[in-house]
Amino acid sequence: MPSDEEIARERTAADMVAALEDEMRAISVGDYLTYLMQSISVMGLRRLGLSAETAGDRDLEQSRLAIEAFRALLGVVEGTRAPEEVALHRAMLSQMQLAYVAALDFRSEPELEDDEEPESGED
Repeated sequence: MPSDEEIARERTAADMVAALEDEMRAISVGDYLTYLMQSISVMGLRRLGLSAETAGDRDLEQSRLAIEAFRALLGVVEGTRAPEEVALHRAMLSQMQLAYVAALDFRSEPELEDDEEPESGED
């Protein structure tokens, strides 16, 4: 027989599912796609690991996947959203792509020893 705590947990989970179902009924597909794009951009940028806070989350393959998903969703919503919103999404895609390239460049730079200085490229 389940304990009172288990029953309360099941009720809470059922209430959460019911609330989520209500939200899904109320939101348009276009609004939900916009929400997904925002979530994907946050995840993709975090996976770049460009800050000290996110360095441990670095996974460039996951970031690349997020960029590709964002680009695909942008193609889907382009004709259905306001031009200003589409412009913001395009700007975000560009920022994500540039940050990805920066992360690739950072990864490919050789690490210097403490007593080495970077090459200046001047002869």
